[in-house]
Amino acid sequence: KCISFDKETNVALIVVLDQELAETNVTIDEWDPTDSIAKPSKPVMDPYLESLLDLPKAGHRIITFDQTDEFPIFQIPYDGPFVPFGMGFGVNNKLFNPHYFHGPTDIVGGTCEDWTVKYVNTSFHTVHIHSVPFYVTSVDGVELNETERFWRDTFARRNNFTATVCFPPRNVESHILVHCHMPQHQDIGMAAFYKLLPGNGSST
Repeated sequence: KCISFDKETNVALIVVLDQELAETNVTIDEWDPTDSIAKPSKPVMDPYLESLLDLPKAGHRIITFDQTDEFPIFQIPYDGPFVPFGMGFGVNNKLFNPHYFHGPTDIVGGTCEDWTVKYVNTSFHTVHIHSVPFYVTSVDGVELNETERFWRDTFARRNNFTATVCFPPRNVESHILVHCHMPQHQDIGMAAFYKLLPGNGSST
């Protein structure tokens, strides 16, 4: 959506409040920002997001965000007379290819998967999954308790993390894009397509 200039102040306020609320596990609708004394402490989860976590689990997947300055850069060979300076960013040790679907298996609609995102020879990235939010359950190998877990659309981290990624039921085949939301990384290869198959959540 486009946001007009006169709305920027309100949007910025919502972003700040949302960041604060992520630490208190309350929704922006329930916390009155004019009340500076008391904030609700009871964990609250959106009913739709909570229902996604009830979908059957379909296993675990490891996603690596990779960086290299050695030739060949990932799967791209180089046989020139000299080795130029270069830097490659990829996912699962591959530069982005719009005709390639990552595996080892396809994703099925109506299921949840546990994804561990690992950084290889690299540090800071903003991980984004198109179309589906993800529920962060551990950061840098430390398991989060129920009140510490949180939903994200994009997650900026320097550390590895694990999240439950849920795919609503669907009746058509499609694909999703996983990528770093930093343009200077995404544009030179840090993105990946995964095939998303039809499924209604009745079986894995």
